[in-house]
Amino acid sequence: MADCIVRQIHRAAQYPVELDQAQADAVEARILLDLKIGAAFTRMQTLSLQTKFHVLGDKLVSYGA
Repeated sequence: MADCIVRQIHRAAQYPVELDQAQADAVEARILLDLKIGAAFTRMQTLSLQTKFHVLGDKLVSYGA
């Protein structure tokens, strides 16, 4: 698997192409949405669960990794 990735990287370096700006913008939008939604959900989840489970104290209840 890793060997395949190395070959793909070398091929991409040898044969550069013009980036599709729309696709790059779409990837950036998904990354930002994932970050913002994850942060908001983590905050909501933490505040909600801390009131129900006092053993959590001030601990953060993270959504995701």
